[in-house]
Amino acid sequence: MTNYHIEELNHSNENDWEEFNKKTHGGSFFHTLKWKNIIENSFDCKLHYYLIYLNDKVIAICPFCENTIKGFRGLIPLSHSDYRHLLLGKQDFNHLEEIIKKIIEISRKDKHSFVMITTIDQEVKDYLKKYSSLPYPFFRGTGNFVLNLKENPPERIWQYNFRWKTRNSIRKFEKNGFTIREATSIDDLKFFYKYYKINLEYKNRNPYPFSHFERLWNTYSLTEMRTILLCRDEKVHGGLLIFIYPPSKTMYLRYIAIDRDLGARYKLDVYLCWEGIRFASNMKFDTVCFGETPNDPNYITYKYKKSFGCSYENMYSYIFPFSFAFRMGYNVYKYFNFPQQFKKIRNKYVSRSETSID
Repeated sequence: MTNYHIEELNHSNENDWEEFNKKTHGGSFFHTLKWKNIIENSFDCKLHYYLIYLNDKVIAICPFCENTIKGFRGLIPLSHSDYRHLLLGKQDFNHLEEIIKKIIEISRKDKHSFVMITTIDQEVKDYLKKYSSLPYPFFRGTGNFVLNLKENPPERIWQYNFRWKTRNSIRKFEKNGFTIREATSIDDLKFFYKYYKINLEYKNRNPYPFSHFERLWNTYSLTEMRTILLCRDEKVHGGLLIFIYPPSKTMYLRYIAIDRDLGARYKLDVYLCWEGIRFASNMKFDTVCFGETPNDPNYITYKYKKSFGCSYENMYSYIFPFSFAFRMGYNVYKYFNFPQQFKKIRNKYVSRSETSID
């Protein structure tokens, strides 16, 4: 007898969650339970993590964040994360209908007005688009730039992807006495945060509090997170924080810090990302994720990330409504207010591109 059932995360099924994430294609650092604890303790988020079973076997895991949109309470994709998608194995796609049914069932039971489901898989996207009664994606035009190091190792990037101008800008750091070292103390982290904060304020964006970085520092080991610092004459001028996920051999370039006083002649973002790529290659990793980026070829960050040879990995989100009032309110909001409000809502509820390497 086929028995599908859904469980909210608890102490008895934590290991099931972690093992499924480790062994399933598409599993990520941002699906781990350590990251869940970071989100819960750093930000004002009420999280709901669900496991879907077929008999005793996990076939999907679903990270959600409870939120209210215009007075309607529902579940949205995990906030403050580059990856927040429904995770299921390729072999379990034939169970997709039952998986979605279980998510909807528990959302209704908890009296939510809607649930928003995100995917990075085209097959799942086609299903959601077909069966969601609100097929218009709320968070449209977003995704991650991903570099495949098997196809684009550093030597190939240097020779074929970089223009001479980019190569010269990297050489400039080495000629002018800049070096890279890893942060080894909380004082180093404070230097990193100083320039991270300055960089975001320069762009009129809100930085995360220092307590978030302290929590990261105290939570993760060197096999899970590294902070590289750009120095000259022992003075720190910037840095890059890297998340590491050995099960998928993936590194995530997550936060960047830039000393704006160095001026435009130094392209710190390009140099730090280049060092991140070399670091991943030396660790024999397969993939480097450059973080979430608007799907807009005219966007300057889109252009410079693509220059490394990255491919764009789209994210798709679709809403399943449970109340007539929400359905009507959503449609009115979408058609009359969506263009003006989209950027503000996206910055609030979705992983902010400025916190990766914008």
